[in-house]
Amino acid sequence: MTWTNLTFSSGAILTASNMNALQNNFSAVASGTSGAPDLVSINKAWVVFSANGHIMNSENVSSINHAQLGEYQITWGKSFTASYGVTFGDVTPADASDASVRGFRGFPSAATGITVTYIAYNPSAVAKEDIMGTIAAWEV
Repeated sequence: MTWTNLTFSSGAILTASNMNALQNNFSAVASGTSGAPDLVSINKAWVVFSANGHIMNSENVSSINHAQLGEYQITWGKSFTASYGVTFGDVTPADASDASVRGFRGFPSAATGITVTYIAYNPSAVAKEDIMGTIAAWEV
């Protein structure tokens, strides 16, 4: 897809070719095509991964390295050009009687990736855990 600058006159009939060009522009923005406007504060990358770091589904994530227990190095497919935020979700196999509180920490390694860790805290121990997770990142 390529980006095409479009103008519309008030009262003009919107033709099929103009609608197609408009749809192409939406696609160019959504796919981050060179020359298309860069929208901020929208999701720029996401990944769903297994406990061993296998990518189950993603967009703009080129790889995950399961570096060690509870630690995953995520490499973006296309680098971020500004600061970015990250949210995290997980599937924890622990049952309701587990008294641990689990937490996620993210350490941006650069505009090209982030290292995330997953840790369980309880009164007697603190330990990293492997989990199935989801990461979503957006530019701010």
